[in-house]
Amino acid sequence: MKNRIVQRLKRNWQVKLYMFLLAILLWFFVVTNQTYETGIDVPLDIVDMKEDKILVSDVPGAVSVRFAGAGKDLLIMKYIQPARLELDIHTINYFYDYPILTDYVVVPPGIAVEPLYIIGPDTVNIRLEDKLVQRLPIVPRVEVQPEPGYILSKPVSTSPESVTVSGPQSLVRRLRRIETEERIFVGLKESTEQEIPVIVPDERMRITPTQVRSQIVIDKIGERLIQRVPISARQVPFGRSAILEPSTVDVRVQGPSERLAQLTADSISVYLDMRRWRSSIRDYEPGVALPLGIELKDLNPDLVRVRLERTEGP
Repeated sequence: MKNRIVQRLKRNWQVKLYMFLLAILLWFFVVTNQTYETGIDVPLDIVDMKEDKILVSDVPGAVSVRFAGAGKDLLIMKYIQPARLELDIHTINYFYDYPILTDYVVVPPGIAVEPLYIIGPDTVNIRLEDKLVQRLPIVPRVEVQPEPGYILSKPVSTSPESVTVSGPQSLVRRLRRIETEERIFVGLKESTEQEIPVIVPDERMRITPTQVRSQIVIDKIGERLIQRVPISARQVPFGRSAILEPSTVDVRVQGPSERLAQLTADSISVYLDMRRWRSSIRDYEPGVALPLGIELKDLNPDLVRVRLERTEGP
């Protein structure tokens, strides 16, 4: 008996399959042409905002709407061609509680669907602020750890050095700078440049450009002896002159090799602050002012004898 049933099913199976699919198609056509009601989440679009304004309130991304229409049209609108709800705010300057009406629902052309009523929310709070655009400096959050024997020749810089920030006036006015994302470079032996995104402080702000190029300059560490650097006396009391012995010193410095090669005696300031002078003290350690990135290794001699003499009157 079982075999007979199987044999009958196998006879003209292509025709039977065709008839089965046709029946499903006819059923689907009949069902989807009937009228139904259903709730669909419709994307909410804010349109025609004034160019000098910016939206600062939290607006829902969608509104739930009750629709009526043929089943096939409802399916198309839900999965293929979605409707949208447009709020025209060209007349709003700062605040408005916008009532949501079915008149604002835009149904795609060719789809016979009618919005019946708004399920929710029925009101959207619109809050606008004046837009502020200004230029702010970039601060790179870059940590550099060179290979032993190498040094960061100068502070990390960026190109460009500043970016354009636009956003709500109340937020942009608080900013003094824009930072990059954090980056750490370990074991560098040569200079490099890297693209680094900037951090947007608030999603309502726009920053241009969105990333900058960090410039990291690495050089070998070297030493150099600068001889016969003159010593100056500062804050000498009125009516006195300072006699320094010796009047010059030799300065040994350390720093990036390229910058050391450019150093001269004029690049270094060795001085004595005479406000420290006491008659009971004869020898003083001079102060040394060096260019940024250059370190003092040794001073010879490290003490200077000071003698104050009265200047002759007129």
